[in-house]
Amino acid sequence: FLDWVGDSLTSDPSQVFSPPINWPAINQLAGSEHFGSFQVLYLPLRALLGSELAALNLTVFSAYVVASWVTAILLGRLGCSPLVAWVGGLLYGPIDASFRVNGGLALKVEQALPHIMQIAHLFIPWVILGLVRLRERRTLGNAAFLALALTLAFLSSYYIAVLTILLASLWGLF
Repeated sequence: FLDWVGDSLTSDPSQVFSPPINWPAINQLAGSEHFGSFQVLYLPLRALLGSELAALNLTVFSAYVVASWVTAILLGRLGCSPLVAWVGGLLYGPIDASFRVNGGLALKVEQALPHIMQIAHLFIPWVILGLVRLRERRTLGNAAFLALALTLAFLSSYYIAVLTILLASLWGLF
């Protein structure tokens, strides 16, 4: 759906939730994942590379790098040594956090290039880092950082939006 959302955002934004699926029903993407926040990177890459597949692969790879980098920054901010923060960041990037049918949290490292849903978790460390920064210093810049992180997380996936709300609420309690 990345390509459909990208095309509709650039040609007819009113149709972004009406991809050509389940015809004649309309707004089918309203109940599915739209990955809106990934358009920030995907659209320019698609225009630059001229290939949807190359843009998708580079978007996924970049998401891993960013998730690892932000997680390392977060761990360093929480007091971990640079080595622990670096290793923690490298381990978090390619991890898929998903709930199994029995309700338990399952963490698994993917061996192959995953579906884009598996990289949507990259915004969770951004939100936690935003909460940490805002707790340390209440400035407009830190509030804007948290607002941006929350917006990107909410627009990445419905599943990640709910998970982000739960994790941010728990993090905010402590």
